[in-house]
Amino acid sequence: MTKKTVLFLGASTDQAPSYRAARKLGYYCIAVDGNPNAYAMSLADECHVISVRDYQKIKKRLDGRNIDGIYSQASDAARLSEFYLSRWFESPRQVSMASVKASSDKAYFTNILCKAGFSVQNQIQGETIEELVAATIRWRLPFVIKPNDSSGSKGIHCLGSRDNIEDAIRVARSYSPTKTVLCEAFVDGIHFSLDVLIHNGQVDFIAVSQKKLTLPPLMIPLHYTTPAEISNSLSDRLIQYITVICELLEIINGAITCDIVVDKADEIYFIEIGARAGGNGISLLLEQAYGVPLVSAAVAASVGEYIPVKKAYARYAGLIILASSCTGIFQKLEGLEKAIAAGLVNKYELFYKPGQMINIFTSGADK
Repeated sequence: MTKKTVLFLGASTDQAPSYRAARKLGYYCIAVDGNPNAYAMSLADECHVISVRDYQKIKKRLDGRNIDGIYSQASDAARLSEFYLSRWFESPRQVSMASVKASSDKAYFTNILCKAGFSVQNQIQGETIEELVAATIRWRLPFVIKPNDSSGSKGIHCLGSRDNIEDAIRVARSYSPTKTVLCEAFVDGIHFSLDVLIHNGQVDFIAVSQKKLTLPPLMIPLHYTTPAEISNSLSDRLIQYITVICELLEIINGAITCDIVVDKADEIYFIEIGARAGGNGISLLLEQAYGVPLVSAAVAASVGEYIPVKKAYARYAGLIILASSCTGIFQKLEGLEKAIAAGLVNKYELFYKPGQMINIFTSGADK
């Protein structure tokens, strides 16, 4: 029997679980990434050094090949490529343009929510420092400045003083492929991650994890705990809202991830959506807490196969992201063996080898 072939758009550390899942399923893995040293390249059967955004070049390189599925997770840089490539190669799962836009354009997603009657935070987008400074002159502090079309917590700044506004806009703009910056009102509440598997337009599985972020001005996830302690009423509303959002964005099959904030009045604010599985080791967390193969199911959906995702059990689990407070050379990770021996750590993954340079933690990619 011929192996199914999956074209992976991206080979970052956050993509590694999907390559491992595909190999366990017996799929042939083709990796595409602009970085020849990308972490997950070694997990693929075949590699091509091409930007995940350059769908024309990817098509030309693989033209005539039998590609059964297109897959990417943890980043939205490949969403548009996934849209075109899934059609060129006639993959069973073809993403909608609405889901592509919602994943890669935060203002577009908020506009969709607003039209559907969801609670939304005040937002404004722009390309220049002058227009954004003028547009937010009467805004109450703090508020958030971030790239409109980037992921991985890159370039996000929770502004506590207008003295820093120009620098914050400049940094956010540097991370935006379209040089577009979004300013949005700060929602004071509890941060959650929703990780969902959609099958035939319905919620097949949902996990709600509470997030702990870095202290302002950065807003990067550091810790996740699941299952989050939320009311049955809130849980039911989340499923209802996700179902509506998937209908609006024409999401029929596959994984999605959402960042939400629930305020003191129990009002739900959807901050961002990714029409793909999440990163930051979330798949490992869900396996530990529920015994579910979420990433395996998402990869299988890309080739038109269905793996039911049912909770085998429900137990508390936590995910801790380690990062450096300065730039330097990685030497070793102390205390890990003791933590494992004490039964405190079930799984871990180390992304650096001794002697490699580590950046200060300013985005999810620096974990």
